[in-house]
Amino acid sequence: RDFAAKYESTFAGKVKFYIGDICNLPFPDNYFNLILCSGVIHHTRSPELAHRSMWRVLEDNGKLIYGHIYQVNLHNRRVVADRERFAFHLMELGKAKRLLKLYSIFYMLLVNTRILGVINRKIFRLPILLELSGKRGESFKYYFDAALDYYLPKYRHAIYTEDIFDWFEQCGTKAIKTRKGFIG
Repeated sequence: RDFAAKYESTFAGKVKFYIGDICNLPFPDNYFNLILCSGVIHHTRSPELAHRSMWRVLEDNGKLIYGHIYQVNLHNRRVVADRERFAFHLMELGKAKRLLKLYSIFYMLLVNTRILGVINRKIFRLPILLELSGKRGESFKYYFDAALDYYLPKYRHAIYTEDIFDWFEQCGTKAIKTRKGFIG
């Protein structure tokens, strides 16, 4: 809703905004010729159901493109473990954001001073830190936005590449893996 409100006047008459359930899209079969799903499917209650719903509304020769999917890797396994341990997504929103803000500041300082890399290589993974993308030189906003995206959504799945290929196969097609995602 916030996105639609923010951009409605910019795209007036060119783009229509709909609010709906991605696992049960409110469109008829074969409605779109292109669906771009970026940074969304891993935040759905059922990624496979969301895929099937998008595939249903896609035309026979249409394309479904996934970008920015949280795939199974060490970073995402740590995020999932931290989500279970800290349960920010179950806290009162204001409290969760305040704690994530503190963690983000602390993390930014450790990464940008290179202390975190030394600690993680030489000693152990600090148990008090959340898993964030450890890029040096990034702003506080970068780390805080990542923390909000990783830890506040109700759902967050790490998805296996094989599962994505399997979803496309079950819909009767093959997917191609690209540097940025998948096309089917």
